[in-house]
Amino acid sequence: MKHRWQLAATILAFPLVQLLLNVDSSFANISNCGMCVCDRYTLTCDFEKAQDKLTGSVHLGKLIPTQSELEALNLQSNSFEELYVNCKNTPKMTEQRLSRDLLARFSNLKKVIIVRCDLRTIDPDALEGLSRLEEFDASDNSLRQLPDRMFGRLTMKQVKLSENRELQLNNSLAFEGVTLRQLILSKCQLTEFPTFALLKIQGLKELTLSENQISLVPSAAQPLVTRLTVFYLDGNPLQCTCANRWLRESVSWELVSPAAMRKSKLPTCKSPFNLMDIELTKIEPSRFLCPPPRIASVDLQLGQDSASLSCLADRREDGSPLDWFFDSSRLPIHSGFTFQRLVRRVANLDSQRLAVRVADSAGQSAQLNLTIIWPPPQPPQPPQPPLPTLPLPGEAPSGGDAAIPEKPTGRRGGSAAASDNDKQFTLLEMIIAVIGTFMSTSLIFMLSCQFVRWYKRRDKKLWATYVHQHQLPHPQQHQPLPQHPHQAPYSATYSYNTHQPSSHEYDVPRIDQPCLPKPPPPSQTLPSGMGVGGNGVGGGSGCGGSSMSSSDREFLDFNNPRLMYNV
Repeated sequence: MKHRWQLAATILAFPLVQLLLNVDSSFANISNCGMCVCDRYTLTCDFEKAQDKLTGSVHLGKLIPTQSELEALNLQSNSFEELYVNCKNTPKMTEQRLSRDLLARFSNLKKVIIVRCDLRTIDPDALEGLSRLEEFDASDNSLRQLPDRMFGRLTMKQVKLSENRELQLNNSLAFEGVTLRQLILSKCQLTEFPTFALLKIQGLKELTLSENQISLVPSAAQPLVTRLTVFYLDGNPLQCTCANRWLRESVSWELVSPAAMRKSKLPTCKSPFNLMDIELTKIEPSRFLCPPPRIASVDLQLGQDSASLSCLADRREDGSPLDWFFDSSRLPIHSGFTFQRLVRRVANLDSQRLAVRVADSAGQSAQLNLTIIWPPPQPPQPPQPPLPTLPLPGEAPSGGDAAIPEKPTGRRGGSAAASDNDKQFTLLEMIIAVIGTFMSTSLIFMLSCQFVRWYKRRDKKLWATYVHQHQLPHPQQHQPLPQHPHQAPYSATYSYNTHQPSSHEYDVPRIDQPCLPKPPPPSQTLPSGMGVGGNGVGGGSGCGGSSMSSSDREFLDFNNPRLMYNV
């Protein structure tokens, strides 16, 4: 019996010893990797123990251990399957971007969690190379945009992007190509339901959009929502109108929101006021009413006998058409959001009352009453005489004048237009005309030059003849020369050598040239005061008499017609 108890104790103690050995071996695998903790498959960087060592600004890439740091601990980077980074206990981050260099060395990661690191952007290739990735969590950051095809064609279990309050997913292609089961987008301050982005996801089964600012879920999202097995929409200011009626009719909230059912946090209405804070499951679909239609604008173009009326109503939230009723008609005459009508004036009426009514399918309507005041009729205008028209070529005018001649035809018998297009001169004729014009111009220029030269020569000869005819009177008449009132006559101030004759005087023979006949010797008595020291002596050239002043020996020739003309 004693041996049996010992055997039983040994059998029970063996698993306990083995469990303790496994715990010791697991603790032996935990080591410090820089500022992180490295387990066999998990790399945890929460910096709670290392926060005293972190001061100032910190680069995100410096917090995660590098390849060399891991090799110093005999660890391989591709051996880790989970990466957990929590920057809550770190100072301000300088690197607010998730890049490929940060994750490229961990190629076998299945789970990436980077939270509270103030991430602003994610590079398009940040997750490239992580072919085994199944879960991605970037919650509580400052992401604004997600890159297109961020996850490629991965097959993933969960993507969590909660508490990114500046995230915009309108028309986003971030989830294109990915196969994803669960997407969590709670507390992201989304104002519109991201229909376009969510329709790109394949195999989506669980969607969480809690605590956002979504008021309307468009009917285009109905195929997506009806496929979900879990759908959380609590905490949004939903409008319980006809546009969201399908949420009450098509979604089984007891099935798709099991956790919300336990917490009594099913979606509630924010408007209208009579349905505020009431859960969707407690409101009958018939109470999801649209506001009554409203005629937004009216355009009336008034004429003398007719008017054009155009009305525009607000578009319905659910897209349902409206019916238009005109005047007293009981049947709708038009369906849509616009209405146009041509109103004819009733004879002998200065004003006319009209009524336009628009109604929706629920029976709600809006009516417009207007009164058209027609303008007073205009007095008949006397007929205006027809305006005179210009006669065509070849036709006689109405006044009996002669007919306007037609434009002559071409030289070859064609039309006038063809005559304008015909060549009037040949190339040879044009060359001859140019040469003849040039030669005629040259001849006229040469003749003009010759005439000018001949006229100048003739003018010079006339001046010469005029000078010969005006010579001094006969010396025997003894006429005294005129005296200047202020100076002695013929004072010795004239010098023939310094005299500058005019241009016409060059044709007059000079006194030193033997071209003139020798005149008779003068016997004229000089006036007193001339100071002549000697008698006149004939010049050596025999062309004229001369006298010399005793004061400055100036040469004077009183017989020279040239001198007489110049004096």
